[in-house]
Parts: sequence; structure tokens; C-alpha cells
Amino acid sequence: MARRSSPPLSGSATIPGASPATPAARAYPSSAGYISVFLELRGGANFSDFVRREFLEASEHLVGDRFRIQCDVSVPANSWTEDRPPPLSDLERHLGNLLAAGEGTDVAFQVAGETFSAHRCVLAARSPVFRAELFGATSEGSAAAATTTRDCIRIHGMLARVFEALLHFIFTDSLPDMAGLEEPMMAEHLLEAADRYGMLRLKLICEEELSEGVNGNTVAKMLMLAVRHRCRTLRRLALSSSRILLRWT
Repeated sequence: MARRSSPPLSGSATIPGASPATPAARAYPSSAGYISVFLELRGGANFSDFVRREFLEASEHLVGDRFRIQCDVSVPANSWTEDRPPPLSDLERHLGNLLAAGEGTDVAFQVAGETFSAHRCVLAARSPVFRAELFGATSEGSAAAATTTRDCIRIHGMLARVFEALLHFIFTDSLPDMAGLEEPMMAEHLLEAADRYGMLRLKLICEEELSEGVNGNTVAKMLMLAVRHRCRTLRRLALSSSRILLRWT
């Protein structure tokens, strides 16, 4: 005796958790011998749209206490993807945390009576002068080069807080927070430190900061700094301000 196939049944179901903008549920083409259900996600919905048990038991779709369900799930591509750029790099934050924690440091500096620990590889990657001091070309090294993992290098002619700000910039590519009158003074000292250790980006940042403070009271000092550290923009601005002042005297 041939087995009787249950005729197709179309239905719908709603599942909570999707976007409210999803269209209403609709019937989906079914294959012979299957109950075809189109599952459509809709926010805030429930399962009340499923076929009721009483209806199924009384219908011709139940054959020998069995029925088949064909589920065709369609998910639009733009419903589950977010068109957003990747997050910004946080490498500077991680390196800054490494410096602050003092983990894995392998070189120490003594500046104005204070000691600072750092990481040779980061210093060498950011400053050609530090690279030469820490990884000398000769086997014996120079007096400034560190030859063991715990050599203490003495830095002369620099304030401790200036060297601390220099390390902060080397590891985070940003300057520490400075407020009030400390900012222009720190910019002067960091300009000298940047020129000393061959850090062009820091030098340009300090030059821009100092250029904003050129006036009648500071023009001579800014011109002297510009000539000493070869700052073209600051020198040009200081000379221009000097000519203006001479016209009015």
C-alpha cells in the first residue's frame, strides 16, 4: 500500500530579538510532503503564530503520528552586519601602561638625582641618539653606552620632570597634561630635549606651541631658541614680530 504524503502546509512564526523594521511574516513556498514554515524575526514578538496542536492533530498533515517541517531561514546581509570602521589603535596606551608599571625594564637613567627605568628597544626605535647610546656599533662600546641590563646612564643638563615628559612622549606619542604657566616653560625644555635626542615630531610640536606665545616680551628669547635649535618656523615668526616691533618704536 502506497504511503500517503501529507499535503503542504504554509505557516509563519515570529521569534523575538530582531529589528522592529523587519517586514511582517508571510507564507513561504513549500515542498511536497513537508510543512513549510517561514521563520521571520521581528522584535518584541512571541511564538503565538505557530500552528496549534489541536489544528495539526485534526488536519490531514499528520500521517501516522508524524509530520515533517521544512524551515527556510532567510537573513538579509545588512541586518546582521555593522558598517563601522575598526577601532583606533591603542598601542600608545599599552606602551604607556608598560612604562608606568615598570614591567620588563632593562635600562635605568639618573636625572637630577631621580632614577627612571625604561625599555631599551622602545627608546632605540624612537630616537636615533638612544639607539646609538644603547646599542653601540663597537664591541667595547662608548662611555655613554649601556653594556649590561642594569647600567644606570647619567643624563646631565636636564630637569627630572623634563626627562619624565620625554619618556612619556617616547612611549605614548603624546605629551603629559600640563596646565597654566608650566606649558610654555615645558615646551622650551622639551624643544631642547627633542633636538638633543633627534626626535623631529616632538620638536615640531614644541615649535608650534612656542610660536603661539611669541609677543613683545618673548620675541628675543624665542629668536634665540629658534637659532640654537634650527627651528625655521619659529625663527621666521620671531623675525617678523621683531620688524613689527621696530616699526612701532
